[in-house]
Amino acid sequence: MGNIVKLIKKIFISLSLVIMILHSSIAEEKQKLIEFVNNTAKQVITVIESTNTNSQKEQNLSDIFCNSVDITWMAKFALGKYYKKIHQTELEEYLVAYKNFMISTYVSKFSEYNGVNFDIESVKYISNSQYIVSTKILNKKYTSKYISIAYRIKMTDNHFLIRDIVAEDISLILGQRSDFNSILAKESIASLIQRLKEKIK
Repeated sequence: MGNIVKLIKKIFISLSLVIMILHSSIAEEKQKLIEFVNNTAKQVITVIESTNTNSQKEQNLSDIFCNSVDITWMAKFALGKYYKKIHQTELEEYLVAYKNFMISTYVSKFSEYNGVNFDIESVKYISNSQYIVSTKILNKKYTSKYISIAYRIKMTDNHFLIRDIVAEDISLILGQRSDFNSILAKESIASLIQRLKEKIK
């Protein structure tokens, strides 16, 4: 009986140590995550407020976007069940079209960061080095009301990447998956690629 009690104590102590180490690791990762979000926002604002030409600003903002967003993962997720059904050649063409579509659509929105108040409200750990970072943004030029925007971010290869943006409870990636799957249910991947290219134009 005494041996069993000792064994249970050892197991309990081991589990406690593991939990303490895990909590410490998550706390450190959270701090790095906050720095990543703040630094990314500062980079965007610095580019916007610079005296560079519009084309230089666009290129710099595109670089920031590509370095902070997991575009390839999002592109594959948006295909849903159709991802494994697409031929490799078409998939590669789709990935390029999706990347260009995302850059064209969202880099232009960076200009809205000029003159904004940006605050991180909370950081919530989900699982597997994934977090939800909730922020509030106020652009005094257009409104006096704060907009709530949440980012789902994952640590990948020792680098944080954004995998979803939720604005006013609407998920970007889930909306894309719904739209893309509706197209692929009736048409081909070629049609989806063409639609992405047309939106870029």
